[in-house]
Amino acid sequence: MINKVNELFWSFTLFFKNLVLLLMSSGMEILGKIFGGLNKVKVLRFFLLNPELSADLSEISSVVKIGSSVLRKELNLLESIKFLSQKMATRVNSRGGKRRVKVWQLDAAFPFVADLRRILNYEIVEERTDVARKFRGCGRLKLVILSGMFMNDASGRVDLTIVGDDLNRRAIERVIHKMEADFGKELKYAILETEDFNFRMFSGDKFIRDIFDYPFEYSLNKLGI
Repeated sequence: MINKVNELFWSFTLFFKNLVLLLMSSGMEILGKIFGGLNKVKVLRFFLLNPELSADLSEISSVVKIGSSVLRKELNLLESIKFLSQKMATRVNSRGGKRRVKVWQLDAAFPFVADLRRILNYEIVEERTDVARKFRGCGRLKLVILSGMFMNDASGRVDLTIVGDDLNRRAIERVIHKMEADFGKELKYAILETEDFNFRMFSGDKFIRDIFDYPFEYSLNKLGI
């Protein structure tokens, strides 16, 4: 089993440059075919982007939006090749009750973590210019700033900042939740009306300063800043 896994992932490493060229044109569809389905891509990303996190079935499902029975099969497969490790942990419910559940975590000893992370993060980084389009119909957008995960920067305070007028927050959050399911990670985001953003920016608000102090990119900029 180990030899087969080694052979498979070394092949991915050797052909990484060709894979990058393919991803530029077809993104998630190609990833899904290579890795055996989009569900597996989502689960792989969830753990690669949350390497310190131990999560149970329901916690993982709530982010990646995969049904429990299908998700359990994916987790068991990834555990069988030592990509994941599992243990028992205690969870406390809203009423204070405790229960023991199985949790999974990325196995740091898996030899191809860096290669997989580079491959699976490529689409997230490359689709930066297309993010603003996803929010059409959510209000009069003026500014969409990408940082954090979109810039492959784990130190960023926020991943996505949306500024505009007459914003439909519920519609925006529906789009964000869809992106989270695709990426396998919860996004840190801010939604601001233009007046509030301008006031914060010109008054030296720390949160706004932090956005511009770390790597960022505009997906949309109608404010001329």
